[in-house]
Amino acid sequence: MRCGAIYIKICPKEGMPGDWIKYCHFLSETPKSFQQNVEIIANDINTKYSDDIVIPMDVDVHPGCTTTPEAVKAIAEDMHRQYSDLCERQGIPNSVRCVYSVGELRNVNVDSTHHLGNDELMVKIGRFLDESDDPGIFELDEMDKISESIEEMEEDAEDIMQELKDEGFKIGFERDTSILGVKDTFFSVQIERPYGSPAREIPGLPSPPGGLYPGGIFAWKEVKDAVIRLNDWYYSHSGRDYTPGINGEISNKLTNMGIKVETKSPFRMFSGGTEFGIGWSSPEDFDNLGDTITFTRLTIAMML
Repeated sequence: MRCGAIYIKICPKEGMPGDWIKYCHFLSETPKSFQQNVEIIANDINTKYSDDIVIPMDVDVHPGCTTTPEAVKAIAEDMHRQYSDLCERQGIPNSVRCVYSVGELRNVNVDSTHHLGNDELMVKIGRFLDESDDPGIFELDEMDKISESIEEMEEDAEDIMQELKDEGFKIGFERDTSILGVKDTFFSVQIERPYGSPAREIPGLPSPPGGLYPGGIFAWKEVKDAVIRLNDWYYSHSGRDYTPGINGEISNKLTNMGIKVETKSPFRMFSGGTEFGIGWSSPEDFDNLGDTITFTRLTIAMML
């Protein structure tokens, strides 16, 4: 049977008053006022959406609910809103995590969503619920689409970076939900020399004292073609029209004039922890970056 399933978890940050509640699984252990309000919410949801409820919302600290596919979004949003209001009144604001999705369930003849079997839908929701304490409401079909998009972009980026791999560079990929405080979905490419690389000459660069560069250092000259191709691919083929953002030169001028700006550049480059090349979105933007500039780690973060 195709259904919608919803889980809610209360997860205050550690040290917040009431943080013990995320480890509590018996409603009777919570304050009486909390118990009464949970009952009110469950009765409201189960009555209001009775035509679309498959398994009623639990009267529980961390409730579940099973619905028709068509109604799952509306019911999840209502549950999340009412639970968030309750937690606000209880002194634990921004502490509700709600996860929902749609899929096949083999047997819905149970008294609680928590008692459903190990169907793929329930495993997926349960894992996503437990893997983080970040509050919010999460629709996993949308999260799956984002994940698939990231995987496709990673594959394209890896193809572009293959030349550097062939030349002995270590290329890593990571997924992030925040870059410099910007909350969004990013995937990052890290370029570095493998750990323990021997000291070497870098063709085209002047010899340092001793004749060799430390093994962990590389030059812009060695990676620039691949990075510029990645930048050009991102803005040309990522499937969305991204705004490169205000470039660094203009940003600095505005800052010196006392005007605070947010570049919001979706393609961001970091040498260690220092950002550079803000707003660069074409090969010509890289012309003034000298070949002899060296890095120990170059990170490129791209917003989806």
